[in-house]
Amino acid sequence: MIGSLNYNNVSAGNVSYNDSFLYFTNSAYSSYFPVNMAIPQRWNLSQSAYIPAFTYSFNPFFFIYTGQAMLPDTCVKGNGLTFNLSGISNNGGNTVSLSLTGSSSATATKTISGNGTVTFTPAELNNFSVNANSYLTITLTNYEIETFGGVVIAFSNVISHYTCIWMK
Repeated sequence: MIGSLNYNNVSAGNVSYNDSFLYFTNSAYSSYFPVNMAIPQRWNLSQSAYIPAFTYSFNPFFFIYTGQAMLPDTCVKGNGLTFNLSGISNNGGNTVSLSLTGSSSATATKTISGNGTVTFTPAELNNFSVNANSYLTITLTNYEIETFGGVVIAFSNVISHYTCIWMK
């Protein structure tokens, strides 16, 4: 979900990204070959039943994250987990998603607006196993939203950071 918009993955017809043809399978576009990732990004779509034909070029802005070294590496489950997330810049007002996943398929998630304090309470960590690794994923996403032929299209740029946290 982007803001309050709902979205569906549909075929956009023939799609090329920076002159590389992308294939639509399993509700997503991908390539079997290396793709030119140069900036600006150049999109070219043929018309489909859902998406009008368009050509679009843009310079995405990417999050900058320099706080990886400040993330915790251990957690006492009964105390919860609180840490300061810092080093995020160039976020354009978009949110930051955090997901903590344990070896026992336990998951706890948070969304914050940028730098700040993150707390996973003991209750949120209740299903996590002790003496096991948990994995913190920080997902930084910037969106650019455009309208083509009355259809709203969101272009997203995603950067994820992962770290391992030992749960005591």
